[in-house]
Amino acid sequence: FHKEKTPSFYVNDEKDFYHCFGCGKHGDHISFLMEHKGASFMEAVRELADLAGMHVPTMSPQEAQKAEAKKSLKEVMELVARFYEVSLRGPKGETARAYLSARGLRPETVKKFRLGYAPPGQLKDAMAQRNVAIDALIALGLYRLYEDRSEPVEVFRDRLMFPITDRSGQVVAFGGRLLGPGEPKYLNSPETELFVKGQLLYGLAQARQAAYDSKEIVVAEGYMDVIALSQAGLPHAVAPLGTAITQDQLRLLWKMVPAPIFALDGDRAGRGAARRAMERAMPLLQPGLTLKFAWLPEGEDPDSLVRQQGLAGLTPLLKAATPLSDFLWNQYFNPAPASPETRAGAWRDLVQKLSEIKNPNLHATFASEYEQRFEQAFGVRQVAQNLHTAPPRPWKKRKRPSYFQTLDLDRSPLSVSTRQFHEDQLLTLMLHAPEVALEVIAEPGDLVLTNPEANKIFQQLFLCAMRLPSLDKTHITNHLADTGLGSAIARYTTHHMRLSAGINETTPPDEAYRAALSAVWNALTAPAPRTMPKLR
Repeated sequence: FHKEKTPSFYVNDEKDFYHCFGCGKHGDHISFLMEHKGASFMEAVRELADLAGMHVPTMSPQEAQKAEAKKSLKEVMELVARFYEVSLRGPKGETARAYLSARGLRPETVKKFRLGYAPPGQLKDAMAQRNVAIDALIALGLYRLYEDRSEPVEVFRDRLMFPITDRSGQVVAFGGRLLGPGEPKYLNSPETELFVKGQLLYGLAQARQAAYDSKEIVVAEGYMDVIALSQAGLPHAVAPLGTAITQDQLRLLWKMVPAPIFALDGDRAGRGAARRAMERAMPLLQPGLTLKFAWLPEGEDPDSLVRQQGLAGLTPLLKAATPLSDFLWNQYFNPAPASPETRAGAWRDLVQKLSEIKNPNLHATFASEYEQRFEQAFGVRQVAQNLHTAPPRPWKKRKRPSYFQTLDLDRSPLSVSTRQFHEDQLLTLMLHAPEVALEVIAEPGDLVLTNPEANKIFQQLFLCAMRLPSLDKTHITNHLADTGLGSAIARYTTHHMRLSAGINETTPPDEAYRAALSAVWNALTAPAPRTMPKLR
């Protein structure tokens, strides 16, 4: 972008962005070509597609018309945002400026978040001077039609205006705070062609880079919380748009950091908001992705806390944030139920709540953790591992899965569940036919075996693929023995294996192993069906 004597251009492959420390330009592949070559958006997309050997579909006339209309609406929103900004600085914005001053906001903060003021009855005329038709203002939710009114009614009047942007920083909607008496105090734009409130977060465009840099993002409740935190020195704060957090918003957060922190009041309302966020998150949880909850003193919000105590008052609370697993446990066992009956009921309810976790490995981890906690707290062992599957019947009475038509294994005497049996099968197959196994299973993904020692063997097998010149059984077992796992692998390498009748004669062993491995792997990684929990 400019001449430099020292290196200043940085590319992060993992996060797919570039940053120039010399001039501050920042973006992704597409914006790089647009800035560096002066290409249009579609020209950049086509060039990247050519490099990747991909074809860019051409728009139909209807799609092109829709895209052009959407672009025009964004241009109108930008004009409106500028009008509100200018109005805030003008004579009629005095009340709004006084309010911001009383809240302790500095001019540079007001500018950063593009705050403005909506003077009553002026937007339509101001936009008409810029050749913006009233129909566009209606389409953007800035004016509303009523059956009993001959003229469209302005939505935002005498309000402090908070522009809401998409992830790229383009204004797509507004939030407005009433400065005089009346209700509602806060009002958001309705959903439009540009704006779906459950898919965006307030302050995301300003917080995005800071969140990547700090590996942390704080979720507050309102606009002023986000702005106050940014001014206090915590720029990686966002807020939902007047509603409880949605699953789309959680996915946005997890794209930036693995454990967003919700900064909430410690009162009943704050805990209710935390519970709703947890419930939204449960079906989406994956290994490494979670939530944390920081509890503020009762009656305080992030805005009031940092105004009184600065960031020093909030930082310890963020560091002491409660993990989701602890918060979920506390919903049922803090305070501890006094009688055996209530403890059993709480355990039943907790196990039922765990059924919402769709990832089988994460569910198994939660279940194991809570079993240990229950036993430590009450001296009684409870079992949650059969939540997703019915208790296994004796082997002879069960119908064999289809993959036993190609390969049979004796059931391990140590197996206590269908899942553990599948895990024993997986390791036995991998140790008997490692070359085939590492061809079928190219990487471990997020599979975690329930037995820690078995999981070490599982992970070591993938390290062998990178380190060993040959992946035959002897090399593998010798390597595992060298790592201290010799005795642990004995029960897998000594399993009796028999190919089913007919397979020996017509099917190469490698194909039999490959079929069985695929079936066992699919059984272990497929989402578990949801059933009613059983308490025993």
